[in-house]
Amino acid sequence: MIAVKLDLGKVEKKFKKLEQKALRPKRTIDIIAAKAWRNVLDHFKTQSTPEGKKWQGWKHKGKRVRVRPYGRGGSMLLQDTGYLRMSTRFKTVKSDAIVYTKTKYADYQNKMRKFMGIDKTTKKKLKSVLQKGLFRS
Repeated sequence: MIAVKLDLGKVEKKFKKLEQKALRPKRTIDIIAAKAWRNVLDHFKTQSTPEGKKWQGWKHKGKRVRVRPYGRGGSMLLQDTGYLRMSTRFKTVKSDAIVYTKTKYADYQNKMRKFMGIDKTTKKKLKSVLQKGLFRS
């Protein structure tokens, strides 16, 4: 008589590991999207472009003027009501991480004071996250 003993606990563990590996790219892209979104929000806080340049200040007839604090954003640029910043969102579609806003005037504001984009430091961090997420065993 020949008997075969199977340890189903080990087989189940192997399948769980395979399942986790299959789900990992989705988790990784979610992490990347969230970090990119956080970086875009940081541009509002630092009032600078993704390249690190400070946003151009308020102008009145070609001259820079001092602005008294008003609104919830005080004298912070692009933050009078805070709607543009608050409307910035992220999502993942298949293997794409997307940071977006549906605000009608966002494109106009982004041309004047670029806030959409990712800085070099964050790009390096995201590359690291991607490599760790996809190639971890």
